[in-house]
Amino acid sequence: MASPKKYSWQEIRKHSSDKSAWIVIKNTVYDVTDYMAEHPGGPEWILDWVGKEADEAFDTKGGMGQEHSVFALEILKKYKIGVVDKSS
Repeated sequence: MASPKKYSWQEIRKHSSDKSAWIVIKNTVYDVTDYMAEHPGGPEWILDWVGKEADEAFDTKGGMGQEHSVFALEILKKYKIGVVDKSS
């Protein structure tokens, strides 16, 4: 099994718009560009976090104090593109 692709924070920050939206959750990088329109709360819930670390936002459903469902976790897996390069 190949190692996951590693992305620097410099690269991740470049993807901080609705045209190219990456988020980082638990040091895993996800390209959620194509998912934003499908998000049940709307794209604005994701747009605040693109190009950034979004652990707290994801863990609390944007500050609502709720966890995302198992279904949401399964959807998220589809958008994984790599991990944060901790050496950069």
